[in-house]
Amino acid sequence: MEKIFRSCICLLLLAVLQLSAALDVAAVGIPQLDLTVKGVVVDADNNPVVGAYIVEKGTSNGAMADSNGQFSINVKSGASLEITCIGYSAKVIPATEQMRIVLAQDNLFLEETVVVGYGTQRVATITGSVSQINSEKLTTAPVTNTSHTLAGQLPGLVSKQVSGLPGQDNASLNIRGFGSPLVIIDGVEGDLTRLDPGQIESVSILKDGSGSIYGARAGNGVILVTTKTGTNQTPTISVNTSFTLQGNTVTTKPADSFQRALYQNDFYMNGGGIESRKPYLEEELDLFKLGTNPEYLNADWYGAVIRKYSPQQNHNVSISGGTEKTKYYGYFGYNRQELQFKPNSGHYDRYNFQVNFSTKVNERINVGMNLQYMRDDKDYPSGGDLYQDGTNFWRDIIYAADPRYPLSLPDKSLLSYANMQNGSPIWAVNIDNSGYYDLQNNNMKFTGFAEYSSKYVEGLKAKANIMYVYNSSFLKWMHKRGSFYTYESGADLYSFAGQSVEPSSLREDHGMGTNLVQQYSLNYNRDFNGHHISGLGMLETTINHNKSFYTKVQDFKTTIIEEMVAGDAETAINGSGSSNYGRVSVIGRLNYNYRDKYMIEGTIRGDASSRFAKGHQWGWFPSVSAGWNMAREEFLSSVSAIDNLKLRASYGTSGYDAVADFNYLTGYSYDAPYTFGDETTMGLAATGLANELLSWEKMAIYNIGADFSFFERKLYGEFDVFQRDRTGIPGYRSASLPNTFGASLPQENLNSIRSRGFELRLGTSGSVNEFTYDINANISWNRSKWTKYDQAEETDPDRERLYYLKDQWTDRQLGYKSDGLFESQEEIDNWGVTVDELNNDNSRFAPGDIKLVDTNNDGVINWKDQVEIGKGSTPHWMTGWNFNFSYKGFDLSMLFQGAWGYTLAVSYDSNTATYCDLYYDPLHNADANAIVARPNGAPTNSWPSDFMYRDVTYLRLKNASLGYSIPTKIVKKVGLEKCRIYIAGMNLFTLSSVSKYGVDPEAGATVGYSYPQQYTISAGLNIVL
Repeated sequence: MEKIFRSCICLLLLAVLQLSAALDVAAVGIPQLDLTVKGVVVDADNNPVVGAYIVEKGTSNGAMADSNGQFSINVKSGASLEITCIGYSAKVIPATEQMRIVLAQDNLFLEETVVVGYGTQRVATITGSVSQINSEKLTTAPVTNTSHTLAGQLPGLVSKQVSGLPGQDNASLNIRGFGSPLVIIDGVEGDLTRLDPGQIESVSILKDGSGSIYGARAGNGVILVTTKTGTNQTPTISVNTSFTLQGNTVTTKPADSFQRALYQNDFYMNGGGIESRKPYLEEELDLFKLGTNPEYLNADWYGAVIRKYSPQQNHNVSISGGTEKTKYYGYFGYNRQELQFKPNSGHYDRYNFQVNFSTKVNERINVGMNLQYMRDDKDYPSGGDLYQDGTNFWRDIIYAADPRYPLSLPDKSLLSYANMQNGSPIWAVNIDNSGYYDLQNNNMKFTGFAEYSSKYVEGLKAKANIMYVYNSSFLKWMHKRGSFYTYESGADLYSFAGQSVEPSSLREDHGMGTNLVQQYSLNYNRDFNGHHISGLGMLETTINHNKSFYTKVQDFKTTIIEEMVAGDAETAINGSGSSNYGRVSVIGRLNYNYRDKYMIEGTIRGDASSRFAKGHQWGWFPSVSAGWNMAREEFLSSVSAIDNLKLRASYGTSGYDAVADFNYLTGYSYDAPYTFGDETTMGLAATGLANELLSWEKMAIYNIGADFSFFERKLYGEFDVFQRDRTGIPGYRSASLPNTFGASLPQENLNSIRSRGFELRLGTSGSVNEFTYDINANISWNRSKWTKYDQAEETDPDRERLYYLKDQWTDRQLGYKSDGLFESQEEIDNWGVTVDELNNDNSRFAPGDIKLVDTNNDGVINWKDQVEIGKGSTPHWMTGWNFNFSYKGFDLSMLFQGAWGYTLAVSYDSNTATYCDLYYDPLHNADANAIVARPNGAPTNSWPSDFMYRDVTYLRLKNASLGYSIPTKIVKKVGLEKCRIYIAGMNLFTLSSVSKYGVDPEAGATVGYSYPQQYTISAGLNIVL
């Protein structure tokens, strides 16, 4: 594979051999010059057209517009200039000394520039695998979490959202299945989920060697986020407001009294119970169905605490404007989400503020600043540890509530007991009753820059960036204790049932962190008659400090006073921690481009990390890429159907230094006992051996790709195929050493993984009269194998097949094949197979147990019958389908997201209605294809098998929006520039292979335990003043 990649790069580089001939032609073809032309190239919105070519017609004499759209060229008097740029219609006009040239878009490429590492590049000159979306596609439907807007939009980006808990509902993102990517926001590592989507100008993902310029942190790919800045225009104020109703996509409801009683009967009988001693008689089951007898209630605890819809609101206002000299931008956004429980159960609030400006001090000096502030407040009930993701909460609060107990008591001053550790759900979800988990995060980022354009070297600029990030957090976590009672109506008697399990307590956590990034760079950017050269040299330093402490006290005499002094001082505990690290980096990049036909880019980055010992701190990460746009060749110039046809190839390396913190030093732990004579004292003890040789993980990635557009974008797309080799993965050599070694071994760079995959995007766009459309779809696949794993050789062929990891998929799930459920005792008797762990005695089996498959046909079920039954919980196949239409003032957009090639373990809590409806029962659910085996059945029912691990395929309408822009002539009468009203939604419907199980395809491991994903229905208004 490496040879193929390298050969492709060489073939593309051979095209550059034509450049010497082109240089000779350029030298001969320049006529006598006697007019100096200076000017600027802009689009219809007065934005600079970066990279436009200005050529004296009939010659090879030309220049390129810089980042401000400005150019200068010497031409012959009376000459005409031909101005071209991909994405714009060509223009020919007479040359004058001062020119302002306006180009019209030809709709070939709507996203003309792409954000790359430490800069931007035009679409035409990109040689790496880079995908980008702009702000319009991120704000189709109102969302509070930006990670939700990326799913299905960018080929190669794998997204999965497990939880819908406000403030904790981040979608896990990884690029090409590599793992969590590096997220850079305006030049500094940051948290994508804390940004308001309305602040974002664009999001780019660097998937191949193009990310190597970030070196030590780019091994899993890079997500680059650029926020909005001012523009050269009159002041423009934008106001966006929306109100949303959100509900659960899939909810697993608790079982009712009848279902629970029936389950307890079946559980008892399946365990060998006696019929006459069953927990409930048939008459009692009938009474539970009715639910009218106070001794046989069927209370709806779920309906008492869960509402169908909860409100969400999103509001923001921004101002943007400026002149050619000074530009400014300001933004304020507010988002609020309430939890799905009844009011006073908590909420998530976020505030985003941003202001930036830049100004030209003179024609050579440009300075500017960007200030961002974010605050979010997560206010959850304290019971059941909802803050984690809802796992314990749903199990211990929602499902545990016993419907055989009443929602309330005749004496309203007493709390009704629900036969659960936390008392009752009604009490637990109310933060005034049970307490609260209130976490406040603050994030402030300041960026200041100064740029100087050299007076002596044309195209050379020096720039200094100083970025300072300050983070702080404060958690106040209050547990209150409730007392609960039961009531006997016949005797009119109240009995104390107990208190909630958590003692009254208060915990406070304080955290603070700073990150100082300094960047000093030289940039060179100049065109020599179509030969465009640009370069970057940079020194970057990073210094990071973090510290935290907490304190906790229990057993409050009263919880009216929610302060530490009210607790029992003897129960107080506290702790603290801190960390510091630094990084120094040297960065270089060189680009060459000949008239958007031949392109080559090389980068080098050196990182020094304090995490490693001297002599191993530096890592060097080069990359090289090349591109050839065949559409610009003479032999294709007459083929009008080809708009763009670019081949590209790249090779890049990167590293990862967070493999271990300072493991070259021996660590120590406290509280190790030492005995001196008759006394024992506590002291320090070494935690293991040090390893001074531990160094970087290293990644090498190869990529071949093509970008194409035909028939004026009636067909466009891109294709990439890649391979990544990850080496030096830390591991412990204990697997290949005897356990009598006598010490805790250090980590070493031992293991390796190879990942492969491909991506394809196809689309079509155009217009018919006033109807415009843009439809595109993408699909991607990736998977990884161990190419090296330190472990002892296996001699047994079955152990080697199952447990020897080299050349195996990294995420395979091992288990047993199944053949449904046993339907009868006769089928069990004639099975012809026994189970080792059951002493080869089939008497434990009964109808409704899982029928395992003897895969090796030896007549015995044991560990040797295991095979691959799953592919891990992360999708290997991802797809996205985008539909965008507009007609007159109407616009419609829809995004479908799909995935397959992964596995979900479908496991139910026995207190759920789904479990009780689906399990095999000979009297009430005698279905041989029942989805759940009989409760308390054979031990093999709990073994991992494909009866539990289900392959997942789904397609969901991720978001949709229908809007109408009121005609300009109407809105201008009331002083507006634009007014758009819309309705939108997210997760509106889902087609899934696991829908029959009552499962969301992105759910966590145990069904129903995570806070459900949310669907939303929104109405909003966009106004521009």
